[in-house]
Amino acid sequence: MVVKDKSKEKVMNMLECLEVSWIRRRDFHVLTVGMDTYTTDDRFESVHMEKNNDWTLKIKFAQLWDEGMYECQVSSDPKISLFVNLSIVVAKASILGPHPLFLKTGSSINLTCVITESPEPPVFVFWYHDDRMINYDSSRGDITMYKNSEDSTTSRLYIKDATAEDSGNYTCCPSNTQATSIPVYVLNGERPAAIQHDANISTSCSSCPNLSFLLFLVLTAMVSRPSSPGWEDYLQRTLRSKHHSKRLARNIQRRPSTVRCSLLDRYSSGVWQSMDNGQRTL
Repeated sequence: MVVKDKSKEKVMNMLECLEVSWIRRRDFHVLTVGMDTYTTDDRFESVHMEKNNDWTLKIKFAQLWDEGMYECQVSSDPKISLFVNLSIVVAKASILGPHPLFLKTGSSINLTCVITESPEPPVFVFWYHDDRMINYDSSRGDITMYKNSEDSTTSRLYIKDATAEDSGNYTCCPSNTQATSIPVYVLNGERPAAIQHDANISTSCSSCPNLSFLLFLVLTAMVSRPSSPGWEDYLQRTLRSKHHSKRLARNIQRRPSTVRCSLLDRYSSGVWQSMDNGQRTL
């Protein structure tokens, strides 16, 4: 036991001498080396957890142009590199049904707003009738929100006994994407064809904050022990795609890897380790 403890301590001391760099492969820009940042973009930050020797690249408020390949490079001899392919997902909102919507007086207004490509549910969904928020106007209706699947959320607005005063522009305003609107006409004996539509009806909500890109990405590389000369490890990771997420670690060397890479974000976390001649998701 004493020999094992000394061996482990020796390895840990050797790892402390190595530097971990994060490189954006699109332009080969070295973003961080160790704890030092080499970019004027203050959204990038390096964090080191000494307890488990994790090196983390944080990208705050991720933008669409942040998409692409990133390299985590360890200053061993030869160098060890892990590659991560980052995809940015922007949520979308839509109100189901015909646009505009025509109803008879006394009918119920039932609007369904679906938020898709959203890894987590929106923090809130505000509903507006023209410029007035109606979330807390529960005297004649109700608003519900529930998650459909991994990346889809639905919010429903229900108003009973609609009158002509309920006509107007209804806007669904989620916290994590742009708003979407629908014109609603409550008819009192009129025919829809006789109604003059306003061509300038707004399809966005000026009162709704645009939080489309309030995403927080954390890429973490954990280095446990350098490999022998001639060793090469390649990790490709897609955080999200349009239909599903894949967490994939691929090893193209002859012996099992001792380098692990973990990816953490607001929506999921996990640790991926390369396996001998195969693929594995943990």
